[in-house]
Order: sequence, then structure tokens, then C-alpha cells
Amino acid sequence: MKKVLSGILFLAMLLSIAAMPVMAEEERPTLTVFVEAVATIEDFETNAATLWVEDKIGANLDFIVAPAGSAEEKMNVLLNGKNYPDIFYLKVPDEDLYGVETGILMDLTSLLPEMEYFNYNLNYYPIMGESMWASDGKLYAFPTYDGALGHGNFPVKMLMNSDHMAELGLDFPTDLDEFHDALEAWVALDPENHIGLIGNTDNPPSDPLYWITNAFTYQPGNNWGYYLGLRTNNDVVETMFDDEEYREALRYMHALYEEGLLYDASYTQNREQATALLASEGYPVLAWATTHNVRIVNASNTPDLYAATDFVAPIKGYNGEQYSTYIPNAVGSFMAISSTCEYPEIAAQFADLFYSAEGIAVINFGPIELGHWRLPTEEEIALCEAANAPIPQYLRTDAFESGTQNFKWQPANPGIGGMADAENPHCRDLPVDYESLNYDDAVNGPAYRIYATTTQQLPLYQEVYETIPALKFTAAEKEEKATLEVSLESYLKQARIDFITGAKDLDADWDAYVAGIEELNMSRLVEIYQGVIDRNQK
Repeated sequence: MKKVLSGILFLAMLLSIAAMPVMAEEERPTLTVFVEAVATIEDFETNAATLWVEDKIGANLDFIVAPAGSAEEKMNVLLNGKNYPDIFYLKVPDEDLYGVETGILMDLTSLLPEMEYFNYNLNYYPIMGESMWASDGKLYAFPTYDGALGHGNFPVKMLMNSDHMAELGLDFPTDLDEFHDALEAWVALDPENHIGLIGNTDNPPSDPLYWITNAFTYQPGNNWGYYLGLRTNNDVVETMFDDEEYREALRYMHALYEEGLLYDASYTQNREQATALLASEGYPVLAWATTHNVRIVNASNTPDLYAATDFVAPIKGYNGEQYSTYIPNAVGSFMAISSTCEYPEIAAQFADLFYSAEGIAVINFGPIELGHWRLPTEEEIALCEAANAPIPQYLRTDAFESGTQNFKWQPANPGIGGMADAENPHCRDLPVDYESLNYDDAVNGPAYRIYATTTQQLPLYQEVYETIPALKFTAAEKEEKATLEVSLESYLKQARIDFITGAKDLDADWDAYVAGIEELNMSRLVEIYQGVIDRNQK
């Protein structure tokens, strides 16, 4: 009965919000919001989700948009120029430096009692309350946390076109040799037009090396795992980028490149170019690396390609190695308010929307009247009750839109599980009979991703090698590690590409490469991470 009541309360909550009086636009205060440009969002100012937010909080949002990839530089200019935006969204300044030390960021603690949905989340996920505070015990940024297991916990994935595999008469590969042979067979079928494997520069898992590496040794996640190879080995921090197993993963990738099975623009093309390549005439690509099935396949524009897009289970290496990159849920931060903000209570209302079920739905899929999501019916609520399952707070009604649009903020959305009430955690799926589910239907995409995660990735979870979670560093540690990381990341990225493309030789140049890692003081960076982990365990 509690679940039924929570569903009814959520419906009532939507009605009550809709009934709130809307302030005339000329009477509204204005909040300035710092954001980073997103290629798939046409215009933050006129976006339908923005207009919805403005109506809910009774204020106008004026966006300061940093060019994509340049948010840190733009943010530093604003902070040094003392002309601060009211809100920093997703790109949050260092809390110790700009909150504890300089007071540029506002202490948010006094605003929390009036944040209804934030407190629902805080009650449901106590880890938020344990981890969100700065070193002085105050709060300078609103936290993010979604405690549910999702496909994002296992982000390093490979997808293949199942129609092409059927044309080849092949089953999906289970080891390195079978993967190579499938690529080879596809390219040989039409050497002028067929492409075996592609990557792109969208995000780290879009580099196929990371998926291949898991057939040799454990590839850690998070930026320090992808870019620096940092992981724990039985709780001891190390980098795996100087390991022999990593060298063999590079050797395998180099062989694919030399044989023309790895697309030569994989390390230069962006996400949009990869999407266009996949959708080009004849769907020429057999396999591609990404985080999930709709990140670079547009289910609306190419529904037949979407229907043929299937996950490949992690493959086994030559010695039976078989890993899957796992990233644990962690408390992060997504929004800060500057100390010069004249309307902190309204800014806090803005933040609180992201902790609500409706807010999460609108940010991800647009306002409900646009028809991209709906509320569960009474029959569906009864179905959940009968199955003793959580009641979905909203349900998708159409395919995921990955192209340019102007009705939602996704992918500029924080990782928060919106709450309808204190007893109802974030849920957007009905109880699913996975055996009978039509995975070719784009609306079933989230269920398919969970199914693939739980059947292909989760069984490979292990605790010998682990991804290092988000850590809280002191200001001095942050400054020192940032200097080390800039040089190391640049060096390791270029070396990775050079080894794959053959600009460097994996035999003749390997020792010099390893020596270069130490010359850039990787051992000191490892010490810093180890020290923070040891401190947190006390």
C-alpha cells in the first residue's frame, strides 16, 4: 500500500506544482548561470526545459556559456575577475579554494532545511550526508548521488551490428581471435566500403583500446584510470600503463590498425562524425566502442540500425583474462552558488528541482506536454504493487533523441536519482520480463541496457583490481597533483596513439616510454593518491 500511496502522492505533487501561480516575466528576478556548451543543445536560453525551470522557480535564467572544452579556462577568468555568476552548473569551482579559503562560494548549509526533494534524497541515501561537506564542515556545492546499479557503472563497452554478423554467418565473438576474425571477414567482404572497428573522441570509453585492454588486464575507470592508468591492486595504488599486459593490449590494437581493421580516424573524429559514419549508406561499420547503445546511434533517424545494435560481452584474452571496468557510485557535486548572489533562496529552489522526480524527467526528456515521457497509469501502479516492485516515477514514450534538439538539457544533467517522496527511490522502469522483451523497440532501451549490464558485465565484478573512487584532496594535494597530471596525461595520450598507429615501436621504444613515465614523476602521483586513500580508511 505504501508504494501505491507514493505513486498517488507523486501524481498529486505534479498537479500541485502545475497549479502554482506563475510570476509575470518582467517581475521576475534574474539568475546568471555558468554552463559549458553542449553540441546537441541548440540554445540554453530558449530550451523548453529552461522555460519549465524558470516557471517553477519564478525567475529568469541568463546563461554564461563557455565554449565546449574550455569551461575551466572561462571559469578561472570569471573567478579572477570578481564578476561571478550566481550559479555554477556542472562545472563547480574547487570547494576548498573558492569556498573555505576565499569565500567566493556561498555556504549553502542554511538553505538546506527548505529544500524538500534534496532532503528526501538525503534521508534515502545517508552517504550523501556523510560525504558532501568541505574540510571546514560547511557545504559549498550541492551533491549528486544515484545509488541504483546502472549501465554507467560498467561504462566500457563494445557494440556490433548483429545484421552484419548474421550476414557473415558468425556468432558474437567470445575471445580476441574471434573478434579479430569477425572484423577481418567483414572488411574482406567489401574492402572499399566496409569498416571493421571505430572509435571517437567523445569520451574515454569511445576509445576501443580500453575494452580490448580488459582482455589483458583490468582497465580502471574515472579520468585518473582512463588517462593515467591509476587503479588499486589489493588496495595498493599503481599505474597499469607501464605493465607488460598493457603493452600486449597496445600490440593487439596496432595489429588491427596495420591490417586496416581499425578505422584510421578513430583518434581524431568526434561523436557527431562517428554518428554520421555509422549511419552512412549501407551501415558500413561492424563494431564501435561507446558507453551505451544510443550514444552514437540515433534511434529516431536510423531505427533499423538501432535494432541491429547489440552489446558484445567482454571477451577473453589469450590466457583467459576477462575483466569489465566497474565504477562505483560516488558522491559528487553539480551546482554551487556564489557569495554575491542576491537570490540564494531561489537558486536553492533551482537546485532542489534536480532532486525531484519531475525535475529529472524534464531535464532528461523535456516537459511532459511534449510527449517524450508520461506518468504511470493506475493499472501500472497496481502491477508494480503486485510484483512488490518500485513504482516508476515516469516512463519513456519514444526513442532517445541523441541529435541536436531544444527541449531537454540532457546530456548536461547531473547524476541524481530524483525522489517523489522519502520512501520512493528513483525508478523509471516497470517490472520487466526480460525473456520476452522486444529489445529492438527504442522505448525499451533502458531495460535492455540494464539487462546487458547484469548478464554480461556484473558477473565479472572482482575486487583484486579496482577503480579508484572520487577522493577528497586537500588544497595542497590538488595543486601538486594537477601539475603532475597535466604533463602525464599529455605524454600518455600521445604515446598510446603513437604505439597504436606505429609512430612508436612497441619493442624498440617501450623502455624509453616507461622511463619517461617515471621522469614525469608518476611515483609521486601514486603516493598522493595512496595517502588520501589511507587517510580516508582511518
